[in-house]
Amino acid sequence: MKKIILINGTVAFAALCLILVSSKNALIAAEIDESKIKYVAAKSGLNLRSEPGKASKIVTLMPFGSKVTIEKSEGSEIFLDGRYGRWVNVKHAGKTGWVFSGFLCDFEPNTIIKPAADFYRDKYRKITWFEDYGWPLADRKKLTDFKDDKVYIDNIIDNYIVLGIPDTSEGGPSSGNVVWRYDVKQGKFFEAHSAEIAINLLYFNNDKYPDLIVQHGHDGLARNVYFLGSENGFVEVVDIETRGTVISTDIKNMSIIIQDSKGLKDRSLFVITDKIYVTDVWREYFPPEKYIEFLQKLKKGDDVSFRYATIDGKKTILSIWKND
Repeated sequence: MKKIILINGTVAFAALCLILVSSKNALIAAEIDESKIKYVAAKSGLNLRSEPGKASKIVTLMPFGSKVTIEKSEGSEIFLDGRYGRWVNVKHAGKTGWVFSGFLCDFEPNTIIKPAADFYRDKYRKITWFEDYGWPLADRKKLTDFKDDKVYIDNIIDNYIVLGIPDTSEGGPSSGNVVWRYDVKQGKFFEAHSAEIAINLLYFNNDKYPDLIVQHGHDGLARNVYFLGSENGFVEVVDIETRGTVISTDIKNMSIIIQDSKGLKDRSLFVITDKIYVTDVWREYFPPEKYIEFLQKLKKGDDVSFRYATIDGKKTILSIWKND
């Protein structure tokens, strides 16, 4: 089914390519089949399996961006490998099999590259502080005249896309620092967030909106800022950094008891989420399974520093590290 979209009084048919529009932070998307057409969102490709389940036989590996048609689904929605979804039966290139829907999206990924490149070239050309800070014209041209193939897709989760925008001049916008959201109903992409350095798109609370860990600042001043996803965009989490002594850990129930270093009598119970990427003392990212290994090594009396926030009514540890 073709969609008709009205833009600035002009009727346009959404075709098989994306077209940059003049409205702020928006792109027209490709033609949409709202029912069954999906695309492979996994950067390394997605295994088509003979039965629903990760242990079943692999029929073929479908490359990133491959088009599939959903025939049916099975079971309820679950959280698997960092995504929400369910097992669905699909057709691809004459073959039929099962995939986990959390690694599918509603748009053909690579069609965003050229429009995104055009969008940021135009956006950066309009920045006025380049001249205020005395940037040479040659440096400004490097920043705004990058080629399309310098833009890359870093990650896709649930129609949110982390894009890498080239940084060709010191002090300019960093690569891998923008998030776009594809709105199925409107058939458009919107810039959802931008950062100074880097963005990690993931889940760390219990709703189905992807969340963000955003790195801001440079060198010794760099720190992580956390954002919860919502229907209306990303909302910054008010987090607190503190220090304390481990009293006990309960990895099975994902909780830890820490006494504040100020010597207060009350001991706070904190929730640990296995969905989040956290940091050790060197601020290096741990995937969830490595996070659990780190927590299992914590013992009574360990001196730790950590950042936490109240999420879904619970004190949730966002990052934790042992002190030397």
